[in-house]
Amino acid sequence: MSLSDISGRLATHAGLRHLLFLGAALLSMLLIGYQFGTFDQVVHIPFMKAAANPSLYPGDEFVALRNPPTSFFWVLFIPFYRWGILEVSLFVFHCLATYLTFWAVWSLSISLFKDTLAGVLAVLAFIFPHFGFLGFPVIEFSLLNRTFVLPFLLFAINLYLNKRHKWAFLLLGLAANFHALSAGMVFMMLLFASLVEVKRVGLTTLFQAVLLCILGAAPLVLLMAGSGRVLDWSLRPEWLSVVARGILYQVFFPFSTIPYILLLTLGGCSAVGLILVSQPPHQPDDPGRATWLMLSAASVIFAVGILTALLLPVTVLIELQLNRASLFILIFAYLYFAGYLAQKYRAGQMEKTHFGLLAGSFIVSTSPIMPLVFWGIIRWLKPRKLRWSIVTTCVAGSLAVFLAVALALGVWSPGIYVFPRQTSWLDVQQWAQENTPIDAVFITPPEKGDIYEPDWRVFSERSSVISVIELLEVALAPEYLATWQERFTALAPGALEQFNGIYFESDRAARRAFYNLTDQALLDAATRYHAAYLVVEKPNLRDFPIVYENQDYVIHSIR
Repeated sequence: MSLSDISGRLATHAGLRHLLFLGAALLSMLLIGYQFGTFDQVVHIPFMKAAANPSLYPGDEFVALRNPPTSFFWVLFIPFYRWGILEVSLFVFHCLATYLTFWAVWSLSISLFKDTLAGVLAVLAFIFPHFGFLGFPVIEFSLLNRTFVLPFLLFAINLYLNKRHKWAFLLLGLAANFHALSAGMVFMMLLFASLVEVKRVGLTTLFQAVLLCILGAAPLVLLMAGSGRVLDWSLRPEWLSVVARGILYQVFFPFSTIPYILLLTLGGCSAVGLILVSQPPHQPDDPGRATWLMLSAASVIFAVGILTALLLPVTVLIELQLNRASLFILIFAYLYFAGYLAQKYRAGQMEKTHFGLLAGSFIVSTSPIMPLVFWGIIRWLKPRKLRWSIVTTCVAGSLAVFLAVALALGVWSPGIYVFPRQTSWLDVQQWAQENTPIDAVFITPPEKGDIYEPDWRVFSERSSVISVIELLEVALAPEYLATWQERFTALAPGALEQFNGIYFESDRAARRAFYNLTDQALLDAATRYHAAYLVVEKPNLRDFPIVYENQDYVIHSIR
């Protein structure tokens, strides 16, 4: 059965289409993996637990940053946490969000190209992880505010392309209650397109649409208005420097000279290249024109984010992390290249082996670099026909190169973990939860907690003094920087000065500094921060009483 036959059947059978979306979601999760309690969840889960049970983390200044909340998303999971099914509920919502993302990708493709083959190619492409600017894939490995909201933002864009402007803006407003940053970026994209095309959209329609957006976001607007928080337009270069050098350099400075960031940036530029080589001429009333205007707005937002970080670190603009708008550039790059391949295939304008090379590398390569390179080779060298063995080798090589890089950096760990991985680090946290007072404070290794490892607070439900990964929240709460710096300097003296923008090296510097502390320095820190326990990784034992140990960790009493 040919690709045309498959796409034809999908065009007429809604059930088959949704089986495709479900199958794509499951395959994507198997390839990318699923983790509970790691990465951004190391912040969100303790915050949610503290909201559900205010007796947890008493006096913890970091957990106190949850007030006022900026999202209603995690409030949804408080009942599940109280019922003891938090892990299962998060996984179910993650599956739902992933499924809806593939549905939204299909819908956008059909709206843009009116071609089910383009939809099939787009769905197949998004099964694999793809990275552009900043290094965030479209499908992520855990449930977060932004991953849950993403399909609804794509549906809002699709509604807009189909001239259902009011519904599009209303959906954006509702989505803002769960992740205001993402919804705000798409709002600016749609507003820009509407203002440029105001004669076609209609001024009255635009006014009503914006009003509906505000109405949809009313719960969040009222919450923020009641919190008393105001927009901070001050300049905070030191705050930006610490956050960027410690953990988020690729977010704020994507054009830096750090090798892995350069690779991501090259991928982002290649995504722009895919758009340029795929973009057909637009009629005035064509959905593609509206998309082009949205992409122009996203590019401006991205540029403002870069210039702000480089030249004028205004607090509120840095907090918004404007560079994340580049995710929509990556999404539309894959949508447009899928449409380009479908058009060439149906018109018979591309030799089959050329199509196989471009489609194969486009789908399995984790970066847009490879399909753009192969497109350039075919375009300028004009080979008549390629051997299928060469096509297969090139496609497999495209995947292998990027998997090797991901494994080397430790940023790929497939596997479905609905519940936390059973590790000695989890074991020591569970012991603390079951055997220490609820107000106990722990000094823990500051480097613990990363992409695939939970922070101390997540499963111990006990406070810790400091960790590097807290910088994820410091990036949104600059008022906590002074507290973080004081505590971090006490437990990892000299490490902050070694931060160079490479997150993995930040962890190593913190680890070295922590284990070089004297017993007296640890006692002083314990006294200052009211810590009763010290957690260390073997063989870095201390001359304090041992209250618990497993194969990798020891808990000392350090009263």
